[in-house]
Amino acid sequence: FRWYSITRLEQLTSNKWIIVAMSAVIFGVSHVPFKIGFITFGSVFLRVVYSLHFLRYRSLYPLMLSHGVIGMILILFINT
Repeated sequence: FRWYSITRLEQLTSNKWIIVAMSAVIFGVSHVPFKIGFITFGSVFLRVVYSLHFLRYRSLYPLMLSHGVIGMILILFINT
């Protein structure tokens, strides 16, 4: 989803900050159903970081690894 949304947004504008902001909002909205505020806001923050990384390096592998590690940590702490 990261690659697809950013690539599509790049077709609409060349302004990387608009791309990052729109991508972050879309990603944050997709995490609203979890009904845990810090996950939604954390998702928006991480999406900004991830989007900037993807725009610079065009690599998803470090982002997938980071997302997995953060998800595992959250599962361990939320479920305890």
